[in-house]
Amino acid sequence: MHVSQSSVQLLQLKDDIAAGRLQATAENDAVIRLRLENGRLYPHSGRLTFSGVTVNPGTGSITLRANVPNPDRVLMPGMYVRAVLENNTGDQSVLVPQQAVTRRPDASTVALVVGTDDKVQERAVVVGRAIGDSWQVLEGLAAGDRVVVTGSLHVRPGTAVRPVETTSKRG
Repeated sequence: MHVSQSSVQLLQLKDDIAAGRLQATAENDAVIRLRLENGRLYPHSGRLTFSGVTVNPGTGSITLRANVPNPDRVLMPGMYVRAVLENNTGDQSVLVPQQAVTRRPDASTVALVVGTDDKVQERAVVVGRAIGDSWQVLEGLAAGDRVVVTGSLHVRPGTAVRPVETTSKRG
């Protein structure tokens, strides 16, 4: 099975494995699980291999090989599945809506955070993978931090704001 990724995503995957944020095999390949078309998690884990990877110079995309056992012959040619990476971050990850994170031209990421004085601060963040419509934040935010989700074009660091709580769609 083949998995397409951007070259930037490949570099992030390798960084996450090196930092211990993703489960890896002895060969430093990523451990993956598959989510089937009906939403069910496939019972056998596999590995995403990084050997023999080439970049398409026209698109910047790469193709990785996924090796997943298929003893029950559930997986069939042409079937669509979603590869899910097994992480080591536990259940304590901070998730923020994707619109709360801005990517800079130098590829760094920042979020606008409302401080205890209700003033906006810009904070560098390190994001991991996308989970639904949210980013997993690996560094830079803690549980309980208040981030600007809407109206970020109208505020700058140091601006006093009147925060409005929103409720999460998760739960």
